[in-house]
Amino acid sequence: MTLLYLALAYLLGVGFGPWAWQAGLLTCATPRQAWWLPLALLPLTPLLNRLQDNRAAPTPMRWPAWAGFEPVRPALSPGLVVGLLLCVALGLLRYAAQPLTPCWAAHDLAAYNLPAAALFDRAAPQVTLQGYISSYPLVDDTRQRMIVAAEQVQVDGRWQPARGLVRVTTGSLARYIYGQPLHLTGRLAAPGRFA
Repeated sequence: MTLLYLALAYLLGVGFGPWAWQAGLLTCATPRQAWWLPLALLPLTPLLNRLQDNRAAPTPMRWPAWAGFEPVRPALSPGLVVGLLLCVALGLLRYAAQPLTPCWAAHDLAAYNLPAAALFDRAAPQVTLQGYISSYPLVDDTRQRMIVAAEQVQVDGRWQPARGLVRVTTGSLARYIYGQPLHLTGRLAAPGRFA
C-alpha cells in the first residue's frame, strides 16, 4: 500500500503542476534537474521511522511483548508522511522540467512563432533568417517542400544566433539542393496538430 500512496502523491504533484505554473510558483527559472533531489532523498525516508518512540503501545497487545511481538504502528508513520511530501514535490518539479508551454529562449526559433489566428494577418510581424537546407527537398509538379536549419535571425535590425528547423513550401520554378544556404523572410507558425 505504501507504494500506491507514493505513486498517487507523485501523480497529484504532476496534476498540480499546471496550477503551480500558472500561479507563478514554478517558472522557466526553475532548474530542470531539480526533481533529482527529492528522488535521491526518497530512499532515506524509512530511516525516519526509527525516530518514532515505540515503547508505549496505543492499544493493549493480545500477544506478549516478551515473545518478540511488537505493537502495530499507526498508519501514518513519519517516513510515510515525508515520503508523500517528497513525491508531491517530485511531481511538481518533474512538471517544471517539461511544462506544457515550453520556455523558449531568444536563440530558439520557436520563440518567434505567431499564434494561429495571426498567421494570415498582413499586419503580423515578419521574421528574416539565414540558414541552410538540412534535408533533400521534396519536389512535386507545382511546389517544393524543404526543411531549413536556421543559423541566424534578424531582430530589430541585428543578427542573432538562432537554432531551430523551419518547413518551407515554395514554387517549383527555382530548384534548391541539399546544403544550399538560404536567406528567408516570412511569418513563422507552429506546425499544425493532427489528431
